[in-house]
Amino acid sequence: MRDIHSGEGLALEVSTPVIKKVARGKTSKAHLSTLARFFTTNLQGVTLGTTSPKDEHLPNIGDEVPCVYLSSSESPQYDVFDTPAMGKLRLTQHVLDQFIERLHSGEAKKPLTSLISRLKHEEIKRLPLPDKVALHKIKKYGTIDNLEIWGHDTSQMHFTVVRDPRTAIGTVVTIYRRHPEHQ
Repeated sequence: MRDIHSGEGLALEVSTPVIKKVARGKTSKAHLSTLARFFTTNLQGVTLGTTSPKDEHLPNIGDEVPCVYLSSSESPQYDVFDTPAMGKLRLTQHVLDQFIERLHSGEAKKPLTSLISRLKHEEIKRLPLPDKVALHKIKKYGTIDNLEIWGHDTSQMHFTVVRDPRTAIGTVVTIYRRHPEHQ
């Protein structure tokens, strides 16, 4: 199975123009925006089209169409992916925006792919939480029991992960750059 980190070069036919509006963020149905988040993350750049109801490849009204439902414990906003060192992770749009802003090695052509490949690097390791950061995070989150800092020895970029104690899935909540003298 291949992870999709970009919609460039892909075309997706949807059954109604409302789906296209939701995907582009141009709808008054704001409650649906979280369900369409994958259009702006994993499928960013996808070409959306609207298919005709008479299309022979669509199921008939009487046909059973398989549906996938998310349980209330799963977040519909972010896709979960596996990493060798960090386990299962999900990303927020905020983290992707921070990554793009703080990338010092030029502009990434595919920022989501670049970020995920950094997180999947086998040599990334958990780092100790500096006292100053610990105090700040205790004020913000109330605890640091499920808070992790990850990074590479050769990189100034560090990743803050909050791990769900029930599922053990981590959410990358912040990316920051540390000065080499303060590692």
